[in-house]
This record gives sequence, structure tokens and C-alpha cells, in this order.
Amino acid sequence: LKTPAHIISLKRIKELKGIRLDSHHTVISAMMTMDEILNAPELSRNHSVVKTVAQNIATTQIRNMATIGGNISSRYTWAEFYNCLLALDAKLNFLIQPKKNITVSMDEFLSKNAKISGILTSISLENKKDTVAVYRRVPRCSDVDIPLIAVCVKAEMQDRTFKEVRVVVNQGTSFPKRDKRIESMLDGKTIT
Repeated sequence: LKTPAHIISLKRIKELKGIRLDSHHTVISAMMTMDEILNAPELSRNHSVVKTVAQNIATTQIRNMATIGGNISSRYTWAEFYNCLLALDAKLNFLIQPKKNITVSMDEFLSKNAKISGILTSISLENKKDTVAVYRRVPRCSDVDIPLIAVCVKAEMQDRTFKEVRVVVNQGTSFPKRDKRIESMLDGKTIT
């Protein structure tokens, strides 16, 4: 009953492919596959956690086809990139009408149940010096590759002290949320 009469592929739209860098931002186009993300040297310096998330998704065959835009647009509460992009304070760029673009934060996107009318064109990440981020997940079971719990932590490091800490937790049954109690506990702590 839900089979569409027509399917439109975005695969050959070159503007939806690639990674662009400038001194302040890294912009990942929505049609970048997980495999392309894994092999993108542009992400190694500032956003290697994005590569970690891509590595965790499914199998090699799926990573060759699945895109970051598809993962974000899937609206599954356990989608892998939600945690990472919320922790990195990503901005999502959508084409709403011909020649009309809007940008929303990942936080705003998730607060709207991952629903925005339009086509996700790219994800913008701020390049911040001395920022570290880690992502860990525990799979639900060996038969289904859905995280039981996933956590992403991002912090700026200044003189061995945590600053601007973001801790995002997803237990898979609802969209991920920041844990502000843990953030405030870690913010300002010095590593010994």
C-alpha cells in the first residue's frame, strides 16, 4: 500500500556530493556514502568522530550505498548520526523550494521529530581547534544492528581543562538528548 508510483533518485546530482572545507567549517554533502566518509581525508583533522560513526553503520555493502543524508532523513530514533551531529552542534541545510534554503540546528531538527519539508542538501560542522569527540555504541543484539545505547561526547581542551562539553545519549526508543547534568559535571574539570 505504501509503494510509491514514482521514485526520484538524487544520486547523480553533483551538488549533493563532496566535502567542502574552509577555515571555519566543514560541509558534508547529503549524498556522501558511508564509505566515502570513511575514506575522506578532510574529516581526519577536525571531525574524525564522523568517520567513527560511519564505520559503525551496518555492513560494507550497505556502507557503499547508504548516505549520511539518508541516515539523518530516515527518522528512525536510533539513527547513528543523530548523536554525533547533535554533539558537534551541526547545522543542517535544506532546499525548501527552488532557490530557497533554510538552515536548522540538529537540536531544532530533532525537536521537530526529524521532520522538515524539503531536501537535505548538506551538513555544516564548525572547525574548532583543540576539540575532541568520541562515540561509543552497544548493539541491541547480534542479529539486528541497532544500538541499544549510543553516546557521543565532545569537548574543547584548553590547558588540560574541559570546556564547552556536550554529552549526547540515545537509548534508541526516542531521539537522542543532551545530558546537561554530565555536561556541567565535566565542564571546567582538569585532566590529571
